[in-house]
Amino acid sequence: MQKKGAIQLSITTIIVIVIGITLLTLGIVWIRGMMGRLSGLTESSFEQAEKMVRESMPEGEKLWISGVSFDVDLGKQKETYLGIRNILGETQTFKIEIKSDTGDPNWILCPKEKVVEAGDIGGVPMIIKIKNAPAGETYFFTINVYDEGGNLYGSEIISITTK
Repeated sequence: MQKKGAIQLSITTIIVIVIGITLLTLGIVWIRGMMGRLSGLTESSFEQAEKMVRESMPEGEKLWISGVSFDVDLGKQKETYLGIRNILGETQTFKIEIKSDTGDPNWILCPKEKVVEAGDIGGVPMIIKIKNAPAGETYFFTINVYDEGGNLYGSEIISITTK
């Protein structure tokens, strides 16, 4: 009788281990697929930003944003682009800072820095997404860009109105 119980326990243990390994494998495959799609979107956003900025940024401007006023539906996102023209004579890693006295700076997602070769233009995607705020309100944001020495290179102000 004890042998039958021991065999039953062994079979149950093996089944639990097989189910666990199967679920773990499926989870890893699912996460890998999701991360792959997210990286593709990010890479695509950066490529689109570079293209848009190169085509649209006016000559002589050090800093440019593809729009200064945005209407954003709550819970939805809107993409815009920041262009940085490096006129400093050497490759720079520019720091990007978003500030606001009226809205949440986390509503605007963008990289914290951008490397731009001397004499070149760099494009950065900026995604505006507001989860919860009163509809019909307007918020102002300052986009500051600093050079490697910590000096203010340029600044732009944008407004976002919630819908």
